[in-house]
Amino acid sequence: MELKPVACGAHHKSLTNDQELDIAESAIGEADLPHAAHHLANAVMNDPADARMIELLGRALNAAEDAVELFPLKDDNYVGTVACRVFALGANGRYAEAFDLLPHLHKAAPHREFLKWGTRWLGRAGAAEQVDPVKAASCFAGYLQMYPGIVVESAEGRADLSELEPVALRMAQLHPTDGVLAGFYAAVIRKLGRIDEAIKHSEAAFRANRSYMTGCALAMALSGAGRSDEAIEVYKEMIKIDPKDAAARADIAEIHLSERRFEEALKWAEDTLRVDPAHTTAMPMSYFLKALLGRQGDWQGALERYAEQNPSSDRARYWLNSLKPFVGFLPHTTEASLDGIRQFLDSRKPGEEPVAPGAIKMTISSMEAPSAWQAIELALGWPRGSFTPEITEIPHPDPRVPRGEVDYLLWRYDGTAPRPALPAPHAYVVKKVLEIAERPYDAESWWAMAGSIAAELGPKSVPSLLGMMVNPAAPPTGWPAWDWVQRQQFASAFIIARVDAGWSQSHRRKALYSLLRGPVDWTTNAGYTAMVQLAIEERSDEIAAEATDMLMELAKNRPNPGYCCYEYAMVINALRLPNLDASLRYELQKWRAGLEQSE
Repeated sequence: MELKPVACGAHHKSLTNDQELDIAESAIGEADLPHAAHHLANAVMNDPADARMIELLGRALNAAEDAVELFPLKDDNYVGTVACRVFALGANGRYAEAFDLLPHLHKAAPHREFLKWGTRWLGRAGAAEQVDPVKAASCFAGYLQMYPGIVVESAEGRADLSELEPVALRMAQLHPTDGVLAGFYAAVIRKLGRIDEAIKHSEAAFRANRSYMTGCALAMALSGAGRSDEAIEVYKEMIKIDPKDAAARADIAEIHLSERRFEEALKWAEDTLRVDPAHTTAMPMSYFLKALLGRQGDWQGALERYAEQNPSSDRARYWLNSLKPFVGFLPHTTEASLDGIRQFLDSRKPGEEPVAPGAIKMTISSMEAPSAWQAIELALGWPRGSFTPEITEIPHPDPRVPRGEVDYLLWRYDGTAPRPALPAPHAYVVKKVLEIAERPYDAESWWAMAGSIAAELGPKSVPSLLGMMVNPAAPPTGWPAWDWVQRQQFASAFIIARVDAGWSQSHRRKALYSLLRGPVDWTTNAGYTAMVQLAIEERSDEIAAEATDMLMELAKNRPNPGYCCYEYAMVINALRLPNLDASLRYELQKWRAGLEQSE
């Protein structure tokens, strides 16, 4: 069934929802039910959960001689009319007919409230017995698509799934040989976090009915328990049952990818494409992995073209962003002192005595980012200020000195020795920053988290957030200190960029400019990335223009001679700016190519 998104000849298209309901209410009062039905069909598409709409719809149905036929089916159906008909069928206990239409409705208008109608009806006495299990499963699938992932964390998702759980269980019990329903129930309780229970249920379902749905439910439950190798074996068993099962192959590829076993992931993605050459997960995944692994060919370009041609592919867009510096990953820092310390630490044998503070002497040709030296101290377990390399030349302009007036000074110097100019952050600020820093870097998701945290902390937290950037927390076991310091700085900068609204007189502008015009450091990278992200997210021409001006300022004031820690971040992020002048973009692209070739 094809449903139309708008009503035929809808001359009331521009009405507000309240106006639609006012007209419907007036028409009901005048017993003009067809006219009321027209406006109720529009209103249900505006908000299917609206209490007034539900009340008026109920009044119209009660007044009609044939409630269901108040919303008749025709060859060419408006989706709002079908939604009201589905509601009328459910209200009159004709659940089988309602579920015949509900999957078509959800496909045309994927609103969670339509699925909630079905969930509530199935909870009524005798309703589940009427409904075709295939149609019920189709509706359940809509829920699972709305809330992807092994476990659902959102309050809204958990509430919906908790309401669905007893209904899914009832349908599975009514149809014990239906592997799809058994698999759906296992998926629901897994998404609610009951992993062990989901494994037990899905194992029994898979033994009774070895289908893709039961196997997938078991494999995902095992993955949720960290038993990924066992999950892979389940998928392999499914492939033995159906040698042409492309979905199971793609799921194996995704597990290997999540475990960072990139070669194995590519092998299984390519095997998926052998079975299904147009597989919508395996194709962009293979492009991503070939680009990531440096395979010959323009695979990033292939992924870009795929994402453009398939704008609904969230995975293609995510994988494409994952290949972009400062969007999908934070590039490693490359100061000379860090390279030397990395080599030193890699050469040490397990159990060797710690190196005494100050025991490592180093001569460096030029100044480096003070955060690099702080990261070295964290990596060696030394007190702050105990790594003091000898500097042979101070570049110009002097990177220790702010390039202009700043509201917050982050670093002071005693000669060539840097000292934090801000006190350590408040413990609660540390906690909130680390909530972001410990997650895989992705500018979009970090930005979203930063918004929630910034709304809680507010502008008063700016000094503490800046203090976090120069007084970082020690890294957890397994984290390289230099990566951990950088992640805290980016997380802090993202929160700062969202602590208030507006721009010209905002707290966030003052703080970001303090990062960008203060002493040269990794904090400069974090500040410029946050400023560009802000311009993109808020679609602000004003901020984008200032970010372009800041590019010129930073480029002009690169310390010379010596390495400039912010140069790569500056160029890469400037290329992300909207409405960038074509000639400037061309020059930046050449600049980027030169930087990447010299690595």
